[in-house]
Amino acid sequence: MGISLRMSDQGPVAVIAGYKFPWKLPPPSDLDAIFANVSSAVMCKHPSWNSQVDNSNDHILKAYAIEQGLCIPGPQQPTYLATTGTMDVLDIAILKDIGLTMTIEALHELSSDYLPVILE
Repeated sequence: MGISLRMSDQGPVAVIAGYKFPWKLPPPSDLDAIFANVSSAVMCKHPSWNSQVDNSNDHILKAYAIEQGLCIPGPQQPTYLATTGTMDVLDIAILKDIGLTMTIEALHELSSDYLPVILE
């Protein structure tokens, strides 16, 4: 799902919401297509964006982000609250060529174990 925003002080900005299976990362050619001037929210874990744990696929995404000049902010608050009491940041933003200061925040507004996030 995606939208395109027209900003008065810069060109259009595409916003795409997506899901990444925890055990599979798309090939770099797919990442190139997805992140060409795109801001994307994905489920991904790495301590760099405030997650408790990481895995090899997410190291690949982090290395790709560094190589491509992408910024990956994650909220300070957990976005997943398990019934077992564990919690973690699962939702992040991936930004490229956004000439604005952006923050991402988990919203405690729904009665779900997954919290919605807002990117401002």
